[in-house]
Amino acid sequence: MSSSESMTSSDSVRVEIQRTERYILHDAIAHGGMASVHIGIVEGSFGFARIVAIKRLHKEFAASTRFVTMLIEEAHTVSRIRHLNVVPTLDVIARGDEVFVIMEYVKGASLNYLVKQKRSEGRFVDARFAVPIIAGALRGLHAAHEVVDADGRLLNVVHCDVSPQNILVGVGGLSRVIDFGVASARGNIESTGADEFKGKLAYAAPEQLTGKPVSARTDVFATGILLWELLTNEQLFTGETDAEVYTAALKREIPSPLDVLAALQPDGWEARCVEIAPLVPIAMRALQRVDTLRFETAEAMALELDRTRIGSPLAGVGAWVRAVAHEKLVSEQRLVAAAEAGVEGRRSLWSTDGIPTRVL
Repeated sequence: MSSSESMTSSDSVRVEIQRTERYILHDAIAHGGMASVHIGIVEGSFGFARIVAIKRLHKEFAASTRFVTMLIEEAHTVSRIRHLNVVPTLDVIARGDEVFVIMEYVKGASLNYLVKQKRSEGRFVDARFAVPIIAGALRGLHAAHEVVDADGRLLNVVHCDVSPQNILVGVGGLSRVIDFGVASARGNIESTGADEFKGKLAYAAPEQLTGKPVSARTDVFATGILLWELLTNEQLFTGETDAEVYTAALKREIPSPLDVLAALQPDGWEARCVEIAPLVPIAMRALQRVDTLRFETAEAMALELDRTRIGSPLAGVGAWVRAVAHEKLVSEQRLVAAAEAGVEGRRSLWSTDGIPTRVL
């Protein structure tokens, strides 16, 4: 599934990836600044097939030998992250001028999509859903921060691109982090010095923007932004230009969500203040610009969210996702069904005892 939010239903284009012919690329389901994301099929022996998500890098990224090398190296590192709240990268394929990242397919929607839907309705994301979504993402991040190599040495994995686009929420209610390796490789290739940072400026920690060392607390800060924005239904760091966003992220006062709601007074703001009051100190601690004042770990922040006892069970979150993203899910399911129909057609070439009736 994608870190991108612009959904499309393109004409059916199937491109077979030339690597043992195991992967077949189907329709694009999302587009972003770095890649398009497609429904894909991985095929094995005896008619085995599975739906996957295939990220197809745009030409400017695929053409960079340095970027592709970093992407593959990072993929090896993050392949050690095994956690329910992390979407694994299954494979990276570089052939000619094309690069494909094979990922587990998640039936659901990005947090970005879900928030935009609620904002378009002028409604808040219920705190009962916001809490388990953020807590789940934090636990996925913590698993990454704690990953070690074969000798037990900490690998110091930091996502560095925690944003609404990189949090998926499945129809079962589980929130999951994506794009660890892609984010790290992109950050390495795009950072040209301490005075320049390219990426999602509005979700970057101060140490990222100033070229200082990053740590688990860097991802905590970004997750704090996500929580703040879910509580207020507003964006924290905004500006007309990248320079304005950069300045806001480094210097603008970070107001309490309660003060923001009191100033804007959207419909239902007073009840909203009561609902989110226990969550405000958690968001504000995560958003300390001095990193040592934040939660030391993502797990520590998740535990604080748990202690509020506000969260809905996963089944409730899943039902909410299915309701909010209904149109998207129906459209995407049609593409999945079309891809699976092609698999069934190829299975007809196999006899019932698993022996091929003819060889392709």
